Amino acid sequence: SKLAHLLIKESQRLGRPLDCLEVGCGELWVLAVLYKAYQVKKADVLNSYTGVDIDPAVMDAYASLPEMYKEIGARVVIQDLTVDPMLACDPGSMDVLWSPEVIEHMKPEFVPAWLDSAHACLRPGGLVYISTPNADGSHTKLPEDHVYEWGFNELRAELLKRWMLVSATGSFIQLPKFYKANAVEQRIPLGLVDVFEARFDQHWLRNVLAAPYPEISNNVAWILRKPNRTPVR
Repeated sequence: SKLAHLLIKESQRLGRPLDCLEVGCGELWVLAVLYKAYQVKKADVLNSYTGVDIDPAVMDAYASLPEMYKEIGARVVIQDLTVDPMLACDPGSMDVLWSPEVIEHMKPEFVPAWLDSAHACLRPGGLVYISTPNADGSHTKLPEDHVYEWGFNELRAELLKRWMLVSATGSFIQLPKFYKANAVEQRIPLGLVDVFEARFDQHWLRNVLAAPYPEISNNVAWILRKPNRTPVR
């Protein structure tokens, strides 16, 4: 829902529907949420959509898309980005790129090439949303389907080679890490911490307190923009 809301806001900001690219589209959840949960004209939000995924089973989700999405040119491309990182879109043709929970499933040496390709696909000022586990905040043992989890500063440096940072927001934090960090920096006033503890159970508390501490959170959502000119590396 966060991504669907982000798309609505971006289309309102630009005053037109968006051309969108999703890397790791899976079961097309963003389109499903946008269709079912928001009382907006979808044609006012999306002009075109390209989804990329390695799993051919994604085509089942595509086949069940509402006809309105096919009318705007929604398409899905089956592609292994570790073999072919070049995304199937024209340079400067996309307004928004999103890729939630994808890069942790790749060896790190395969990520920069498709990020470069995605960057080329975006128009100047284009919006980027990437979320992924944070090695500096996660547990030491990787889930079975994770190949590599980037550290916060490591991924930040990689992303900033292409894009300008808008925000980095943490989700889920190990509470001892939060209390240790906040005792030093106090990004959240101690009185407010007490209010949060009284109001939220541990699940929600870990989410609320993670937001100002992305660098030690379990997961980070990055929002970035393509500059109007290519940054000097």
